[in-house]
Amino acid sequence: MLERFFTSKELKILKSLQVVMMCGMVGSGKSFIAKKLAQFLGAVYLSSDGVRWHEVMPYDLGFDYDNLFSFDRMDKKGFAKVYQKLWQKTNKYVLKGKKVVLDATFLNTRRKNWATRLSKKVAGNLGLVFVQTDMDIILKRVKAREALRKKDNLYEPGLKAILYYQEKIKKGEVNWPKKGDAPFVFFINNNAESKK
Repeated sequence: MLERFFTSKELKILKSLQVVMMCGMVGSGKSFIAKKLAQFLGAVYLSSDGVRWHEVMPYDLGFDYDNLFSFDRMDKKGFAKVYQKLWQKTNKYVLKGKKVVLDATFLNTRRKNWATRLSKKVAGNLGLVFVQTDMDIILKRVKAREALRKKDNLYEPGLKAILYYQEKIKKGEVNWPKKGDAPFVFFINNNAESKK
């Protein structure tokens, strides 16, 4: 399945890395690919969503469950706490010599900072995978996910998240990854009709 996104040479490089940071817009399919990659690498899978929903929001921030994904509340204190916990977990596994796949949007300066710090810890054995997906496909996926969650009476923040990041990108407050953000950078296309 990963052959759809990566060449055999890229998969060989990925297999040699200790940490892989997944990056991309909400709904781009990065979590699906990150989980498959973690299986392929025999790596620990860590996600910002998992930390946010299960560790930060219910306990530390006293969130109002009618408005679980309030970006106003999460923007500073909440996001900082999510990434702080994610960093602690990553550090713990890296120090034990384990491979880690990190699944988060990583659309801000934190990406470059983390990549620099982690790269030193793992002697350059770090890769960044940027999952690129057309916005119309992202919106279709997120709307379908929201409809399913609504049916089960669960809150899905996808559309709010997309609008939030689009606004931040317009203002230049966040940006897409580029070559040089990490020792190894991979750009993959996750449009349904694409075949690699």
